[in-house]
Amino acid sequence: MKRLGVILTLLTVWALLPGEGQAMVRYNTATVQTITGQVTAVERVRLRRSHRVRLLVATPQGVIPVSLGPGRYVKQQNFVFGTGDQVTVIGSRVLTRKRVPVILASEVQKGGQVLKLRDASGAPLWVVKRRY
Repeated sequence: MKRLGVILTLLTVWALLPGEGQAMVRYNTATVQTITGQVTAVERVRLRRSHRVRLLVATPQGVIPVSLGPGRYVKQQNFVFGTGDQVTVIGSRVLTRKRVPVILASEVQKGGQVLKLRDASGAPLWVVKRRY
């Protein structure tokens, strides 16, 4: 019985872990940079019960994964990305749990549009703050 409890606990923890080794990294204002390039792929990365939008952006330094945020938030902002789009991304360059570099975007510019994803401190704009 004790073994079953341990197994169920481990399965629960595993199920709650973010997909693709992406999350569990925090926005770091000390590593903010700006990149410009062409979108080579738009991906939906499963994360718990929702999905995140990730762009693969080709730059002179190589292809860089850019994590935007929840798909529902990007859609609510009336923003659509496609292969071939020219973008400028401002965000924090961090390493995932699997030691893969990724940019956590705070702002993405495409044409004359600007998609705001985080505030100046890196707090996500899709999170509703409760006041007590």
